[in-house]
Amino acid sequence: MTRRGVITVYLSLVTALMLSLILVSLESVRVAVIRTAAGRSADLAAEMVFSAYTRPAADRYGLFVLNAGEGQKQLSVFDEYLRLNLQETGGRLFALQAEAGACSAVSFTGLRDHGWQELTEQITRCQLYTFGEKGLSGAGSFLQGNSVGNAEDLQDSFARSLLERGYDADSAAAQEEKKEKGQEEKESEDTLPAMTDPRPGIGRLLKGRLTDVILEGRPVSGKSVNFSDCSYQTGADRPGKVVRNFMNYHSAAQSLKKQELPAFSGSIANAAAQDLILCAYILEYFRTFDGKQPAAEGEHVLDYEAEFILCGSGTDRTNLESALTRLFALRTACNLAYLYTSPGKGAALGEAVSMLAVTALPAVGSLIRLLLMLCWACAESLVDCAALTQGKKVPVMKSDATWNLSMAGLIQLATGEAGPGSMIRDGSSGLDYEQYLFLLLLMQNREKRLIRMTQIMEKNIRTADGYQDFAFKNCITGAVFSGEAAVKPRYFRHPLPVRIPYAAAYQY
Repeated sequence: MTRRGVITVYLSLVTALMLSLILVSLESVRVAVIRTAAGRSADLAAEMVFSAYTRPAADRYGLFVLNAGEGQKQLSVFDEYLRLNLQETGGRLFALQAEAGACSAVSFTGLRDHGWQELTEQITRCQLYTFGEKGLSGAGSFLQGNSVGNAEDLQDSFARSLLERGYDADSAAAQEEKKEKGQEEKESEDTLPAMTDPRPGIGRLLKGRLTDVILEGRPVSGKSVNFSDCSYQTGADRPGKVVRNFMNYHSAAQSLKKQELPAFSGSIANAAAQDLILCAYILEYFRTFDGKQPAAEGEHVLDYEAEFILCGSGTDRTNLESALTRLFALRTACNLAYLYTSPGKGAALGEAVSMLAVTALPAVGSLIRLLLMLCWACAESLVDCAALTQGKKVPVMKSDATWNLSMAGLIQLATGEAGPGSMIRDGSSGLDYEQYLFLLLLMQNREKRLIRMTQIMEKNIRTADGYQDFAFKNCITGAVFSGEAAVKPRYFRHPLPVRIPYAAAYQY
């Protein structure tokens, strides 16, 4: 009996130890299951929260953003949705005596975070989905085939030469006046030059609005919008300057410098892939003056949206005027480069100078030649802009075959016998209006380009029903959630409270 009692005690002790081991193992498995369920439920909750994206932004512009409110309101919204989804998706598992504790959104990611990285990445994915890598690679080859070379440097050199020749002409004229001083004045009849000087006429033409001169009565949108209530702000660009005085060398040189032609060749050479994609996206999803309907459907608060992104004014007419002024400055630099290198046009300039010069002083003749060259380049730029606004094409660098204005045509334009639109010769080769806008947008400050793009998006999205208060500053593209689950003991008493942390991250 004694031995039997010993065996019973022994077996009881062993059984108790084995049962404890089994219960501890079951409790460990239960805790592990709860930890896995909590993480999975948090991930699912994050996906469900971000499934409520702003539909107009996705439908019109291919952008996925979640309108999450402002400040503490964001925390409350995320806490509410996360708790709801944890309860619904993990109800049965949390019935194993585990409760969801406090949960919150630890951090948010907005469109402007990390230097607009989230916005540019979404645009890149949108463009890759639409055109594929092969289509986007065409932008690089397009730029390589349409470089302006040293047109910008040549324009600066031209302005310096104009000033130098002007000073030389002034000095030569002063010396000539001293030589003639004291001599009898001889009566002489005034003789008219053999040709009409086109410089005053072109100068008067450029004193008016470029839109009036180039469009020649074609209608212009009168829409106007106030963007002061948008999430992000940037001021409108100052209206550009054009050369208007071709009679005074100092005024012409200063006006040429004030055109502030951007670093065209440098911008292209150093253009990042994201900038190329962004400019292509703008022309795909936003309206332009040429009337092409963008991919974004719905109401538009402005008709010239790409021009707004380029210039920043709240008025269509002002944006178009500013865009044409920039385009005019770009074409003037390219046309000057052609006149510098064309032997045929050089001979025509020499012949015109001989008929216009009222003195035999070489310095004066050289100065008139430069002023006449600048006048001719500006007049050709008017014709180029007229061609582009009519849907025709203009090569970046001209040739004898693509140059529009002869010297006789220049005089006709100066005297008002013909308008810029009637002087277009061909217009079948080169770049069209949208492609020139692409180049101008590429030269633009990147921050301005992105801010103005979000402004026009906001205003257009607000035209949709239920989105009158939409603002990108209240939107997020990603978030990190965190929380903890309190595990109650079931198979084994815990020596300390067990709290299982869980986290989930989501990014569009």
